[in-house]
Amino acid sequence: MKIKNFILLLMIMCIVLSSISMSVMSYAAISGDVNTIVSQTYAFEEPSMDSEKIRELNIGDSVFVTGQEGDFYIIYYKEMTQYVPKYAIDGTDAPASVTGVSVNPDAASLASSARKAREESDKALHEEFKQQEAYNEILEDTLEQERKAKRNTVIWITVMVFLCVCMIAVSVLAVIGNKNDQEDIAQNGENKAGNSIEGKTEDNKLEDSKSKENIL
Repeated sequence: MKIKNFILLLMIMCIVLSSISMSVMSYAAISGDVNTIVSQTYAFEEPSMDSEKIRELNIGDSVFVTGQEGDFYIIYYKEMTQYVPKYAIDGTDAPASVTGVSVNPDAASLASSARKAREESDKALHEEFKQQEAYNEILEDTLEQERKAKRNTVIWITVMVFLCVCMIAVSVLAVIGNKNDQEDIAQNGENKAGNSIEGKTEDNKLEDSKSKENIL
């Protein structure tokens, strides 16, 4: 029973994660441009002036255009797909099929100004990206030089420590060698002195024996 419940829980988690990932992927796939409304209009539910009006759009409002269909631009707003007449963004005259709407007489100039502003913004953004890329390259080079300098410093410190250890080891070995030599010399001296004393003792014994023989 516990195994069945565990499998059911895993299935539910997989379904939830799949739905979340699909929604994230669908949201990430949306692309478009920000445009400005230059003539008062509405956002419609369908690409038709006779469809339901979702909200009013005034001059100066910004909309996110993701595509176009017929005489309408497709916009994305609050996770909803809506439709806006092209003339309200392009600043052109309303199509002959559209009646009962008033087009802003300054729509064309406003649309032109909006396009220029958008182009300048895109250009400035492109320049900013280029400057950022150049800055990142300089920063990367600087960091690489700092890493090399630190690496060289570590290498030199390691070499100096190694040389110091070698010098200390050589000095210790030299002291030990001198001490051993002195001990050997002292031992040799003691051995020679002992041999000399033994030699003198033997000579004295011989002289004593000869003296006794002469007396006899």
